[in-house]
Amino acid sequence: MTQIVIEEVLPILQSFVATMRTDRAPSAADRLSDMGIDSLTTINIVVSAAETLGLNLEKLEEITEAPSTIGDLVSILNSLKESN
Repeated sequence: MTQIVIEEVLPILQSFVATMRTDRAPSAADRLSDMGIDSLTTINIVVSAAETLGLNLEKLEEITEAPSTIGDLVSILNSLKESN
């Protein structure tokens, strides 16, 4: 099963952020809080990504830690993928 990568998540993330850095490409280490993303917005991003990427939101209840970076967010989205 292919993993979700940052490039798939960036358009979704950008739709929730007023402005993103343009001096370099966003990386997995970039903190969501530094981009002005709060916990409620993070939930909205996860739900939007789940709908866009066809992920299983029911698995979200198994997640115990909130994401703090883009890499954390991508990891959570990968954990919501259906296993075949």
